[in-house]
Amino acid sequence: MGGTSLVIVIAASIYSFYYFNEHGGDGHSHDHGAPAQVVARSMKEVRIEVDNIMRFTPATWEAQVGEPIRIILVNKGKVDHELVIGTEKEIIAHAKEMANPNTKGHHHTNEISAKPGQQAELVWTFKKPGQYAMACFEPGHYEAGMKGVINVVAQKH
Repeated sequence: MGGTSLVIVIAASIYSFYYFNEHGGDGHSHDHGAPAQVVARSMKEVRIEVDNIMRFTPATWEAQVGEPIRIILVNKGKVDHELVIGTEKEIIAHAKEMANPNTKGHHHTNEISAKPGQQAELVWTFKKPGQYAMACFEPGHYEAGMKGVINVVAQKH
C-alpha cells in the first residue's frame, strides 16, 4: 500500500509541476510569454520610466520571440506604479477585474510593481509574435492613459 501511495503522490506532483508550468499558477493563462530565470550580462534590457504624468517612457518598444528580456521599471514619481504585460484581451479583462471594489491587490508572473523612488525588474520571454500591451492598474492609472505597446517579432536569423 505504501509503495502505491508513493507512486501516486510522485505522479500527481510531476503532473502538477508540468500543468502549472504551462498554465500558470495564478488562475490566468499567459501562454504568450513566461518569466525567465536567467539573467545574463548580454541580455537585452528595456528600461521603462514612470512618474506622476501617468505614462510609460518608452510607451512602445520591440521584443523578439524567444529572447529573454530584462524589463526594468523605474519609478520617478511620488506614487506606486506597476507594469502588467498581456494580450490586449487579457489587459482589458484585468482592467475590469481591478475596477471591482472587492478586488484586493494582485501579483502575477507577468507583473512588477515599484514604490516611489525605487525600481523593479522582470525577466520575460515572449513565446509568440504579435502586439502585446502593458498597463498600470494602480487606482485610476490605466484610466488616465498609463498603457503601452510591445511589438514582438519572430526570431531574426
